[in-house]
Amino acid sequence: MANTKRKPVGKKAQTRVSAKISHLAHTEPSMPAAQRTAMALSMERAHRLGPGGAYKPVAKKKGR
Repeated sequence: MANTKRKPVGKKAQTRVSAKISHLAHTEPSMPAAQRTAMALSMERAHRLGPGGAYKPVAKKKGR
């Protein structure tokens, strides 16, 4: 079983996560709700969400 004792996200982060979950609900209606939530939280913890919940791509490093 997965570890569910994670530190909760802050108020601003929750706004980004909620926006991403809403976006995923509209674009991927067949995706389970738990998966949408997990995906949005994972993106937030990896610093991949912009201010409105948009995906923020990371520039690739040269030489790799």
